[in-house]
Amino acid sequence: MIDLRTKSFGERLKAIRQSLLNLARVEFSKKFGISDLNMRNWETGKSNITATSLQKLIEALQKENIVVDKDWLLYGTGCSPFLASSQKIDDVADCSDKNTIVFEVSDELYEPEFSKGDSIKGLLIDPQSLQDGSKVLVELKKSKKEIRKVVVGSEGLICFLAVGRMNFAKPLTYKPSMKVYKIIWFKSNQK
Repeated sequence: MIDLRTKSFGERLKAIRQSLLNLARVEFSKKFGISDLNMRNWETGKSNITATSLQKLIEALQKENIVVDKDWLLYGTGCSPFLASSQKIDDVADCSDKNTIVFEVSDELYEPEFSKGDSIKGLLIDPQSLQDGSKVLVELKKSKKEIRKVVVGSEGLICFLAVGRMNFAKPLTYKPSMKVYKIIWFKSNQK
């Protein structure tokens, strides 16, 4: 999940590595010529990135077609690589695109990962492209949407398990009538 406003530089860097590149830290380090120790220290907040290293990182990401705004990476403001290039974080909830939805968490059922009042933006996708363990929004009916965890079984069978305290809920098996949204943006209600 990506809380674009309140997380640290390290957590935003980790989100890029995991969500956009689908790389383990060691793989990311090798690919971009960064020491694993530096990556670990940046992601955990044990050390700060230098201006020179930041510029090299931004340039390396651009070669992978990931446009990252320095202000977003450092401070969580400005343009995010998880949004269309013309969008700013504060504009996301107002976006109207037939392939996206904004979901507001209305209760505490998804704690500890999501809390009441959190906003989540999802992009409609083909469930076959989902990775095992990823979190998604599943639209069961027009008025009923739930956050679920993807489980890819043998022979490509896809199920959705409950997230948070909803773990007592029955697993769902994917049906073509379901709409499934990949979570592309998450804004915490915390200031």
